[in-house]
Amino acid sequence: MFVGVGIYDDALKLQEDYRLNVPGCTGMRDFAAEEFREKALKNAGIKTLSLRFIGLEFEKPKRVTRSKWDDVRLTPEQVQYACVDAFVSCELGNRLIGIAYR
Repeated sequence: MFVGVGIYDDALKLQEDYRLNVPGCTGMRDFAAEEFREKALKNAGIKTLSLRFIGLEFEKPKRVTRSKWDDVRLTPEQVQYACVDAFVSCELGNRLIGIAYR
């Protein structure tokens, strides 16, 4: 299972650009909105969901998130951000799915 905020767009890009099929995606926005019956969560970003459900606050510097991600080599800041994003997505998925199936 792959979880994340905006995961469907990421999976589509991988399919279109690299012919890499990513089955079993679960979007955390929709999942949280349905499980907690809060429509507003459908528009929440990863920072909002992270703070609310795992108590973790982190930075998303625009100079990194809006940088060139299609370069052959990523900058150290891009690699760090990608790692944080993956970790937070995984933790968020574990927490939300764990709450839902108690």
